[in-house]
Amino acid sequence: MHSIAHAGAVALLLTLGQSNGQPFAGKWTCEYFGRTLARLDLQDVNGSVTGRMSMGVFHVDSDGKLDVVIEEAAVFTPIFDVVLRDGVLAFTKENDGTPDRHELRVSGDTATLAFLITDKFREALKASGMGPPRPVTFKRSGR
Repeated sequence: MHSIAHAGAVALLLTLGQSNGQPFAGKWTCEYFGRTLARLDLQDVNGSVTGRMSMGVFHVDSDGKLDVVIEEAAVFTPIFDVVLRDGVLAFTKENDGTPDRHELRVSGDTATLAFLITDKFREALKASGMGPPRPVTFKRSGR
């Protein structure tokens, strides 16, 4: 009887440990128009999130709504300056030598990625007839 109670306690502790897993960890895919716009591969390393991201080339309309995926996501680059605060994961990804800032929010197996753009980039988008990109949605495709 003692060994059954001990085994039950160990199983409960293992289950509790798993339920506290990092909600951001996993493989995430963002698809629009049947094409892969972006992919995220995030891991929990000793309680910190690390990983990499691949972002395709896309166009948005004057309201910032995605209207075409020009090139699908193909090349992963590491994310850095990762900060988790109040359920929001903020990170930076380099894009052709320019740092791109993002915020990711997770709800179950869905995540929303917001683009944090500078005023200078916002003006450049406006000059070319585009608005600031609206957040895009990812689905978890694996852990």
